[in-house]
This record gives sequence, structure tokens and C-alpha cells, in this order.
Amino acid sequence: MQIEEILKEKKRTYHLLQSRLEKAKKDLLTSQEKIINVFHLKKIRERLTFLFTMHASQICKECQGRCCDGCAVWPDDVLYYALIDFEFPEPDWEFICLRTLNWQSNGLFLSKQGCLLGENKPYHCLISLCSQFSNLSTKLRHEIEDLIDEFRREESKLLNKNY
Repeated sequence: MQIEEILKEKKRTYHLLQSRLEKAKKDLLTSQEKIINVFHLKKIRERLTFLFTMHASQICKECQGRCCDGCAVWPDDVLYYALIDFEFPEPDWEFICLRTLNWQSNGLFLSKQGCLLGENKPYHCLISLCSQFSNLSTKLRHEIEDLIDEFRREESKLLNKNY
């Protein structure tokens, strides 16, 4: 695939994410029940983000995004972003081109400075415990895994409501 084609696909993905986010924001305005369910997801996610940031972010920083390939923003992420009134940052298109030329992974929100989403990383990034995480304590890994399971159960409840 040529760089122009890759950029075109990345830009299409970016615009699709923006439109899904706008739709989710409008939908949240019409349903108090959805707001409550998403708020619960937000609380679980905040705990996951805290644990990740406190104990694992250095691992990812040293790795420099080798696992960051494509765009892993899922429906629960869009709901979360809508709830906190988040706006997607403009991707670093130049950086995406550079990494593509060097046959490196090129996630949509990966930049020279790291993930442009900061503490609002997609859920997929928070639950990806690669082999580099083996140094985390067993207790911490279990806590993260339990939170991931709880998040998935709550997400299923919400998504089964035809959102």
C-alpha cells in the first residue's frame, strides 16, 4: 500500500470517529439511563487508567508504540468520550507517513510525543497487557484483570440496549 492510500484510509477513519462521537453526544442528551450506565463505565475506566499510568506507562514509553497499529477506538470509547465531552485531536499526519516509510506501526493517534489521547487512551490500550507487563505484581495484574472483566460486563449491558 502506498503512503497516499494509507493516509487516505487513516483520514477516513479519523472522520468516521468524529461523526460517531458527535452522534453519541447527541444520543446521550436524550437518555438519562445511558448517561448513568456510561458514567459507571467511566468510573471503572478511570481506575484502569490510574493503575496503568502509575504502574505501566513507563513500559509503554520505552517500547515506543510497537503495539500501536491502526485505530482501536471501540463503541465504549466513543460513549466515554461523549460523556466527558472529549474531542479527538488532529492526528500527526507527518509522523504517520514517516513511520509508514520505515515499516513501523502507525496508530492514528501515535505521535513523536507518544499517544495524542493522553490519559484518554482507548480501552483497548488499557487492557492490552503484553509480555512486557510480566514484571507487574500478581496482585496488580489481578486487579487490572478484574476491572477489565467488570468493564466488559457493564459494557455488554449498555451495548445490548441497542445503542
